[in-house]
Amino acid sequence: MTTGWRIALAALTLASLTACKESAAQMPEVPAVLVQHDELPFGDRELSRITRATHAALDLLEPRWGRIKTTVYSIDSKALPQLKQQLQGGLPEGWRKVDAAIPAERGELILYASGTSLFGLLVIPPQSAPVSPVLVLSNKS
Repeated sequence: MTTGWRIALAALTLASLTACKESAAQMPEVPAVLVQHDELPFGDRELSRITRATHAALDLLEPRWGRIKTTVYSIDSKALPQLKQQLQGGLPEGWRKVDAAIPAERGELILYASGTSLFGLLVIPPQSAPVSPVLVLSNKS
């Protein structure tokens, strides 16, 4: 094998290792104040709000970040102030805030990214229910 081929092979190996390292970024943890349910505790009106907010968020994010996985959780409406603190406290090193917004009546996006990985929350504003829907968004499985 000639020196040129060895250098090329080493460069390709280094590039693939760098790409693997970037794609293997440690994902943040789901905040402990969020509750996942086998059956959603929301009525038709809330489910309709969740659907509209989800579509608004995905329409905004997927062109830039690719396919986004969503998981619906709930949170006691009184615990909403703790949510951002827990999310920020659980961020692994290297994650940065991403600015993105959907119409306020749909919800609030709280997003962080590391390389090509996206993780965040879609907090849907509470109405009369004692719990609020929150979607965890991620472009990594």
